[in-house]
Amino acid sequence: LQRAAAAQGAAKEVRRFLGSAQQLQENDYIVHVEHGIAIYRGLKQLTVEGKVGDFLALEYADDAKLFVPVENIGRIQKYAGVEGKQPQLSKLGGKAWVAAKRKVKEHVAELAGQLLMVLAERELAEGVAF
Repeated sequence: LQRAAAAQGAAKEVRRFLGSAQQLQENDYIVHVEHGIAIYRGLKQLTVEGKVGDFLALEYADDAKLFVPVENIGRIQKYAGVEGKQPQLSKLGGKAWVAAKRKVKEHVAELAGQLLMVLAERELAEGVAF
């Protein structure tokens, strides 16, 4: 039973990877959850610690390269920004991406608080029955 569940999980991961990989084209801008904005440079087959594997090649500012195992494609998504405007590439190990993520979290928390206030006001308001 555990083996069947593991096989189903692996099949699900492969389908998710194929769906995600088809959306990416070489030279697309992407966002890595931990490292920020980069350019996707395609799939590369590399040997690491004696094992051959497929990796997503990402290029950051200052020509820094990062190779992400395909198993971690869930940490990457295609960049969605203003049409025709090129985003600034993140610097690997830089603090700007960490600061941007922190700022977004703060704005989301503020927005959530505002939504809760609106919902509370609606609950307390008396309506007109028709």
